[in-house]
Amino acid sequence: MTGDLFNEVYEVFVMCGFAGYIACDFDDPRIGTRAQVSAKARKKALKTIENRGPDAKGEWQDQHIWLGHRRLSIVDTTSRGNQPMAYGNSVIAFNGMIYNYRDIRQTLNQKGYRFHTDTDTEVLLAGWAEWGQDLLPRLQGMFAFALWNKTTKRLILARDRFGKKPLYFRNWRGTFAFGSRFDAIEALTEVAQLSSDALSWLLTLKYIPDPFSASDEIQKLPAGHVLEIVGEKQTTTKWYHPQPDAAALSLSVSSQRQDLRSLLDQAVAARLISDVPIACFLSGGIDSAIIALLARKHTHIDTFTARFDESFFDESKTARETAKHLGTNHYEVRLKQDDQFGMIDQLLDSALDEPFGDSSALPSLFVSKAIKHQATVALSGDGADEL
Repeated sequence: MTGDLFNEVYEVFVMCGFAGYIACDFDDPRIGTRAQVSAKARKKALKTIENRGPDAKGEWQDQHIWLGHRRLSIVDTTSRGNQPMAYGNSVIAFNGMIYNYRDIRQTLNQKGYRFHTDTDTEVLLAGWAEWGQDLLPRLQGMFAFALWNKTTKRLILARDRFGKKPLYFRNWRGTFAFGSRFDAIEALTEVAQLSSDALSWLLTLKYIPDPFSASDEIQKLPAGHVLEIVGEKQTTTKWYHPQPDAAALSLSVSSQRQDLRSLLDQAVAARLISDVPIACFLSGGIDSAIIALLARKHTHIDTFTARFDESFFDESKTARETAKHLGTNHYEVRLKQDDQFGMIDQLLDSALDEPFGDSSALPSLFVSKAIKHQATVALSGDGADEL
């Protein structure tokens, strides 16, 4: 699994969002009316993902499917990169970032493909046209996407190896709704009933694991899976199967240590690909310190820390010393108790679409708002402890 470290340990907070629905029975004479979700419902669904993609929005539809997208512009920030995006017979709505998309694009260029944008979205479209599902193992990054083939009338939903990017779906009255948020699905269908099992998961793990959601009526596509829909037939397959790296396990401890350092450096460098400013979260812990160190080797970087009035929670002194050692432009965002209470509504109403028990969600939201004035993307240490 050594190579998988590249895809997992250190996450970049890149957010877009999409929503959509499809009529499942193309031969039904009522399809013209049944497939039509109201303009009000579509607008509401796009509104739920507005915070995920504040820079642009787009819609695409035919008589069978509707796709909506909100964009956070990271690479090729021109309107050419807006979504949904069409290429040949396919249309895609995509959330995430493919870090090796330029390498894949070069391979596709050699095969005769020509590109009109510098986006990973267009590479996904061309890559699927060339390799189909075999494209997925080639991707280094985090992603969830919906890809519609206009000719075969086939919908593909795919999610990355470790489920970094969310993807919900619901079968509802002859249609199939899907999207990046739980409440986007509700907007396209109806309010879902809360699940007592979900409450048990939440109280046990502090979150609701896939394939479950806050309701039994709405599911998450599991990490590393693909869902294919053709008419009324739905097929879910697992495309990612983690395997131990036998060659790496046979190395000496010192060689493994050097490989780990090299992989981390490659992973952080890849996540610095951006046409917009990038910053780093910096706490008093080792995870974010390692990321900031490696990022600083490759580029100028600003670091941000939440400072608490309660000394028990406050790591700002350690973070300040780390930033001084690294030579970053460092900012401390003071999170007063009144500020925390004032942001709880925003956290529950718009930032989170499902119950989530991690107490770091509130300071993360607060620091993210502060970073937004100076950077669009933030690297963080989330993922290292979990791995």
